[in-house]
Amino acid sequence: MYEFVTTNLIISSCVAIFIGGSYLWMRHLIKLKERAFATVSRLDVALQKRHRLTPEIVQIVDKFMHDQRDLVADSIALLLEPPVAPAMNEITLLRRYLAHAEKLGEILHFMCALAPKYSAYAEYPELDGLLDAFYANERELADARYAYNKAVANLRVGIALFPATLYAQMVGVRELPQFEGQEAHDMRGKAVLSEMDSEESSVDITYKYL
Repeated sequence: MYEFVTTNLIISSCVAIFIGGSYLWMRHLIKLKERAFATVSRLDVALQKRHRLTPEIVQIVDKFMHDQRDLVADSIALLLEPPVAPAMNEITLLRRYLAHAEKLGEILHFMCALAPKYSAYAEYPELDGLLDAFYANERELADARYAYNKAVANLRVGIALFPATLYAQMVGVRELPQFEGQEAHDMRGKAVLSEMDSEESSVDITYKYL
């Protein structure tokens, strides 16, 4: 009788530990997801500020970057249709939101790097202040992007191993997309500008940002 009670007690304890551990693990995964989504609001602050700063820049460069009509038109189209920051669990909308930000960022960074190459740039001294404000905000965006990507990486690690993968499915936790850094956009833009300089050509060049 004593052995039976002891065995049942051990089994009950193991079950309780398993259930408790599973609950805590699932709660941990949910918190990782919540932390990642919480950083989206910080991203949105910087992205909304970008949308307020850049229209005036685009309006001015459109006056002298006549060979970049497609670039200007694409930037205007993206600025006119800013996506709304996604709510919790809206991963599809989050992907679209980040893709829009990445595409617009790539276009704007190339445009801002290319503008000073034009002789007509000197005719618009106000551009210097606008570009300073733009790049200052991009640095804030870089900090927000770092925090978001770090939270996304922590979430990815958290659900990578079994049984975390099973728990993640049970509570609806999935991997979130990374937000590509502006540094990558700048590197591609600098490569194009470097090629342009090496060929000693004019600024009649189209950036393949798509």
